[in-house]
Order: sequence, then C-alpha cells, then structure tokens
Amino acid sequence: MSRFQHKSIGLLRNEYSIPAGELIIGNIAAIASHKDYFTFVDVAEIVLSKNIAATFFIVGDGPDRKEIEQYVHAKKLGHKILFTGFRNDVPQILPEFDILLFTSKTEGLGSSILDAYACKVAVVATQAGGIPEIVSHLETGLLSPIQQATQLAANIEYLLAHPIEKKRMVENAFHFVQHFSKEKMVDESFKTYMELDS
Repeated sequence: MSRFQHKSIGLLRNEYSIPAGELIIGNIAAIASHKDYFTFVDVAEIVLSKNIAATFFIVGDGPDRKEIEQYVHAKKLGHKILFTGFRNDVPQILPEFDILLFTSKTEGLGSSILDAYACKVAVVATQAGGIPEIVSHLETGLLSPIQQATQLAANIEYLLAHPIEKKRMVENAFHFVQHFSKEKMVDESFKTYMELDS
C-alpha cells in the first residue's frame, strides 16, 4: 500500500477542467460485464438528477467500453461521466476521488477498494463476492445489494449529508488497510510460523 498516498495533486481536475467545488466520484476497473458499469451509469444519473455537483470518472478500459459509452450517450450524460481509458498513474489520481463507486455484480476481493482505503477515499460498494469481507457497512464504507442503483445513490447522498460520519468511516478504513501491507503480512506469517514451530 506504500505506493498510495492520501494527498491529491490535482491531475484529474487540471486535465479535465473540473471546478474546485465539484465532487469526483469514480471507479478504477476493467470495463467488463462483471463490473456492471450499467449500474454505475444509472447511479450517476440519479445523483446528478438531485442537482449534486459531481463528475463521474470511469478509469480503465475493456471489452464493454463501447457499449457503456453508448449507454452514457443515450442518457445525454457524456459531459458528466468521463472515460479516461487505461492509466498508469492510478496512485496519483485515486486520492482525488471523493468517493469510489464500486458497482460489481460478481467480485473476488476488490483490490481497488483497499487502494481507496489507503488513499482515504470513501467507498460505496455492492455486496458482491468477497466485498463484504473488506467493507463493513457503516464502519469502513457503505454497502448495498447488487444492481440496486437507487440504494447506491442513496448511500452516496448519505455520505454527502453526513461529513462527520464519512470522515469516521474513512479513518476506520485507513486503519483497516494497514493490515494488508507487505510488512504486516510478513509479520503475521512469521508469528504463525513461530506458533506452529513451538
């Protein structure tokens, strides 16, 4: 996790001319079926319909990109949902996110969530796969059932309406992710080895 920092240097804001007061909400993942970017777009549509000043970023590339771009275009949201393509500066741009919106319908662990924790970025996610093992609802982030755009949007609104709660969850998540550092894993493995050896 050491390659991630929790200070924004403003790359996305500068590159895409995002006003200082506007939220950045996004996901960093392959644009593939299991990531369910259709729901991501639906969530963005709901949030934007509430006159919330936000820009949504889809960071990554994949086989479903063209289809998702067409879906965004059909909803006339191309100015508010931006596709960056694959980027090799994720450790620099992730700290700019106000919220990571993770809409997967199937998932292993969800390593982008751990990256967001390390960057002190709030997380709104689905309960797909192993995600509930790393996101504790109302403790380290907010969860909803898969493909529930209305609930995911409500969770975003909750974070915006409760900044103190948001800060508490972000801090909890940052402390949680320290257990996933290489050094910590080596220490824990060594302790386990010593216990077995004794």
